[in-house]
Amino acid sequence: MSGRAGPQLARTHTARAASGPRPPSWYHDHLAQCCRRPRFTLHGLWPNYSNGYPSYCGPNGTQLNVTQLQPVLPLLNKWWPTSQASPSNADFWSHEYIKHGTCAARYLPTELLFFSAALRLQSSIPLYRALSSAKLIGTASPVQTAKVKSAIQAAFGQDVLLDCDGQGRLAEVYSCWSPELEPLSCASVAGGSSNDGCNGTLTIPPFPTSNGA
Repeated sequence: MSGRAGPQLARTHTARAASGPRPPSWYHDHLAQCCRRPRFTLHGLWPNYSNGYPSYCGPNGTQLNVTQLQPVLPLLNKWWPTSQASPSNADFWSHEYIKHGTCAARYLPTELLFFSAALRLQSSIPLYRALSSAKLIGTASPVQTAKVKSAIQAAFGQDVLLDCDGQGRLAEVYSCWSPELEPLSCASVAGGSSNDGCNGTLTIPPFPTSNGA
């Protein structure tokens, strides 16, 4: 869900709330970055309507002031590193905030609150431990997609959505949350579906056994 925009490391901007009805849910997305980052890392957090998600809700010239993120910079650098399409961590954060964070201002009105909330949700879903406990980590053979979802659901308590790349490898895990950031089943949210972007089987990236995340 991310085209890339260059970072604007300038003034703090408290974004305007998105117009329209109250978002019924949030999507929180983990990337399975096996080869560049040997752990599940964050893609983003965004409010979601029944027919899609709002984007770029701030005024023209909205900028992210990365200095406002100093309290959480160590965690951001560890758990929200750049994707392959962004040249730097700050560039990735800037894109995600300008595109999605500005639409979350009704609930998370500052940069620090937005990124802190995403990190808090990330820490509440032990993806690696869930898959490792189900003995789904460390095999190069395809595993049943239903078993992967079941293992994550057992740890998280709610249904999630999975996405795979063109080679059938697990690429992303989506969790869903209420406007108050309480966990929801992705199949139950407005416009949600239990269908995944994966076939009946998938392969899981070769995470190191000491990952623990």
